[in-house]
Amino acid sequence: MIVIAIASQKGGSGKSTLAVHLAACAQDKGLVALILDADPQASVSAWRRVRKTEYPLVAPVDSSRLSDVLAKAREGGVDVAIVDTPPHAGTLIEAASRAADITLIPVRPAFFDLQALPPMAKLVSGKVAVVLNQCQPPRGAGEASATNEARRAVAPLGWPVAKTSITKRAALEHALIGGTTVLEFDPKGKASKEMRKLWKWTNAEIDR
Repeated sequence: MIVIAIASQKGGSGKSTLAVHLAACAQDKGLVALILDADPQASVSAWRRVRKTEYPLVAPVDSSRLSDVLAKAREGGVDVAIVDTPPHAGTLIEAASRAADITLIPVRPAFFDLQALPPMAKLVSGKVAVVLNQCQPPRGAGEASATNEARRAVAPLGWPVAKTSITKRAALEHALIGGTTVLEFDPKGKASKEMRKLWKWTNAEIDR
């Protein structure tokens, strides 16, 4: 079973959006995916309640139960477990990162968000990668420059940055409101292509 932790100390970085879409990508490949909703806001659990299909599976979890839940998931035939951690929860982030094959840190290409990255080095372990998330569509040089500057800002931390940046698109919001993902809402759209590329890249990083 592959375990992916999605963690950030910064609120609003888009952790839950990545969690449900990576799980959807796994399901699209014929894998059984489970999202462990460790965020007290329970965004993923709320999304699951309006969703009309059973998969991906969603279950609440806290740091004291994480190991047991992962063990049961493995025994139950889950192929991919994705842990959606809350911000400002060091103990849970540490536990999730230790259990994970890779920890993904989503970050918006903005000054205050990038400043929140260095403290994460004390919390995460093993394979770690940064995902530039909620990027502005590259309509001009300014947007592209901001993304490139963000990549340069991450470089001193020594963490790889996903080759695919996730763009802020209306399709993502529309899909989530309806309890779906962009893979179902707009399967041939740009947002779907980005998520599939991120899923492929993440698996390649795990296998390295």
